[in-house]
Amino acid sequence: MPRRCGPCSACCHVLAIPETGSAGWSDCQHQRKHGGCAIYTDRPAPCSSARCQWLLGVGANKDRPDRTGLVVWLVEDVADRPFVVVHEARPGAATLGRGPGLLARVLAQIGPMPAFLRLADGHLTLNAAARSWVAAG
Repeated sequence: MPRRCGPCSACCHVLAIPETGSAGWSDCQHQRKHGGCAIYTDRPAPCSSARCQWLLGVGANKDRPDRTGLVVWLVEDVADRPFVVVHEARPGAATLGRGPGLLARVLAQIGPMPAFLRLADGHLTLNAAARSWVAAG
């Protein structure tokens, strides 16, 4: 059965969506207080096309981004090779609760692929593959 966003709106916090006035790393004006989107049926294209890895079947149901505080993306169309970006939607999510286990499973699954972890405070952490990829220019 395909997964649905439901009450999850973690991506609405981390993504910059000019059409909604969201600058990213802050709650979108259309986020509902207890999760979900007030304009979900009429949301702009960048919102409707966003597909985190949880929606695509990665992780358990309890790994939904609003529960773990981590939004995992596979980026295939920006660079000459795919890479993973994990956004920490909630401060400390990468080190608390289900976060560390989810990160470990994602890194094990992607193997040598570059991975970037963007913490809620703006810091960026890289795995070894990402460090060598960045160093190579």
